[in-house]
Amino acid sequence: MEGCFVAGADPELMLLTPEGKLASAIPLVPGTKEKPHKVSCGAVQHDNVMAEFNVNPSGTDDEFVHNMREVLRELSAMVAPHTLIARASANFPKEELQDEVAQVFGCDPDFDSWTLQMNDIDGTAGMETFRSAGGHFHIGEKEATKEMLQDPYGKVEVVKMLDVFQGIVSIVIDDDKTAPKRRSLYGRAGAHRPKDYGVEYRALGNFWVRSPDLVNLMYELADRAVALTLDGKSTEIIESIGETEIQRVINESDKKAAKKIVKDLLVGWIDSTTYQRILRSSPITALKGLTLTEAWGI
Repeated sequence: MEGCFVAGADPELMLLTPEGKLASAIPLVPGTKEKPHKVSCGAVQHDNVMAEFNVNPSGTDDEFVHNMREVLRELSAMVAPHTLIARASANFPKEELQDEVAQVFGCDPDFDSWTLQMNDIDGTAGMETFRSAGGHFHIGEKEATKEMLQDPYGKVEVVKMLDVFQGIVSIVIDDDKTAPKRRSLYGRAGAHRPKDYGVEYRALGNFWVRSPDLVNLMYELADRAVALTLDGKSTEIIESIGETEIQRVINESDKKAAKKIVKDLLVGWIDSTTYQRILRSSPITALKGLTLTEAWGI
């Protein structure tokens, strides 16, 4: 499908040694935040001890999945015999944190779409062995959405709707038990960065990178969020749930309440196939026993 926006992403993944221990990506993954290492369909870099990658802007779901697969293929080869895993947070072995880069937590500020304030993040929370990994989703403009995504308030409204369609749904289907701890620090509701091309949504963890089906689902949900904002439906949808409840459900990782919102309210705004995929968590169930590379066929 061709969306009403251009999709991008900069997820972070963890590395596991052949023995099943967490390892630093610093000695294995070239590139930095300031100078990413170009690959065929995007770029890679190490960010603290994480393996981070970016994909080229994608105008359709098929292109987005293709770009993700090709970058993951190259990144996986770089880190072999280690393997890539999508885990939201973990405590790393101290011996993997000796490089000075592993002690750098500097990050450009992000903002809360609900309060319109800069998020206050306690960087000292990670100064021991705790590290977290996100799955940020980028929304870029097309001709139909250019005016909305150039307007600061338009960006904010899109982020609120991403909270509804991606954020709340992620609470329903994400089975990573380490996600709530990451979310309490770096993935709270409304977290975003304005960009010259649109907006970077920062509330999501990296669970959706685990398979092509999950990537496709997140693309589809983002398209609904952007299209409905463009159609002037955002106020109606947000008010039907309540601003405070949207934030609470995401920030508290309340699965029961998130599922009720999908059943009672989102059912009217998404197609029946997507609705069933969410409530049955079928994209996650299909991954049982599969590694990330097996799920991607790489």
